[in-house]
Amino acid sequence: MDTLDMMIKEGRLIRGRWTGEDDDGRATACLLSAMSPATGKAQDASVCPASLMPSFWAHLTVYINDDGTLAHWPDVVRKYADLARRWHVLTAEQWDRLDYRCRAIAVLEARKHTSDSGDLAVIDEVLALLDRAILGDAVSDQEWEVAKEAAREASTADTKSSMAVRASTWAATTAARRGYGSSAATALDYGLKAASMKASSKMARAEEAVLSTSKAAWEARAAAADAAAPSTLATPAVMMAMTEAGRAAVKSNDAEKAERKAKKARTAANAEKWAIRTEAGDRMIDAMLTAMEEEIVRSEK
Repeated sequence: MDTLDMMIKEGRLIRGRWTGEDDDGRATACLLSAMSPATGKAQDASVCPASLMPSFWAHLTVYINDDGTLAHWPDVVRKYADLARRWHVLTAEQWDRLDYRCRAIAVLEARKHTSDSGDLAVIDEVLALLDRAILGDAVSDQEWEVAKEAAREASTADTKSSMAVRASTWAATTAARRGYGSSAATALDYGLKAASMKASSKMARAEEAVLSTSKAAWEARAAAADAAAPSTLATPAVMMAMTEAGRAAVKSNDAEKAERKAKKARTAANAEKWAIRTEAGDRMIDAMLTAMEEEIVRSEK
C-alpha cells in the first residue's frame, strides 16, 4: 500500500486510464494499478491477485476511481487508501457480505429511477434475497436463478426502468466465488445508467438537432454561394439574382445561428448527463466505502 500512498501524495493518481505519464515524465496509475502494477499492465481487473483483494472488489475499484465527481475524488481515494491498509482483518464471510451489500447499494440506487410497478416488484424480490444473504441466510442457487430470470425477462428495452431491472439482474447473479467477480460492478454500472437515462435521452435529442441544423446550414451556405456568383451585367435578371443572393445569405446566417444554438444545447445536455451520472456515482461509492468500513470496524473491535 506504500506505493498507493506515495502516488496520492505526489499527485500521480489518475482517472479514466490504467497507467500513463504526467508532464514531468513521472509514472501515473489509476487506483487499482497503483496497488497491482500487473493489473494495470494487463488493463484487466480480473488479473488482480486474490491475495490483495477479492475479484468483486477489484472490479468495483475501477468504478470507485472513475465514476464519481471529480470534486469528490480526492476524498474518495484517501478514504479508499485508509481502508486498504485495514481490510486485511476481514474474513471470507465478511468479504462475501460486503459483496452482497454493494450489490444491494447499486440496486437501491437504480430503483430510485423507475416507477413501473412491475419492475419495482422484480427489483424488490432481488433486494429481499440480497437482504437475506447479507444477514447470513443461505440463499439457494435456484432462488437466485429464479430472481435473475424474472429480472432478465422484465428488462426488454433501453428505457430508464429496464436499466434499473438490469442492475437487479446482475445483482442476482450467484456469488463472486462462483466466477461472477464483476456482478457488483456491473450492477453499479447499470445504476449509473438508470440515474442518467433521462438526461441521456435529452442528449440524444440534442444530437439529432445538431445533425439536422448542420445539414440545413450546409445546404444554406451552398445555396448562398451559388446565388452570389459574380456578374458584370446590370440587367434586371442580374439585379433579381443579387436580391436572391442577399436572401440566401440571410438564410445561411440564420441556419448557422440555429446550428450554433443546437451545438450549445448538446454541450449543456452532455454536461447535465455526466453531472447526474457522477453524482449517483458519489452516492454509491460513499455507501460502498462506508459498508467496507463498517465490516472492518466489526473485526477490529
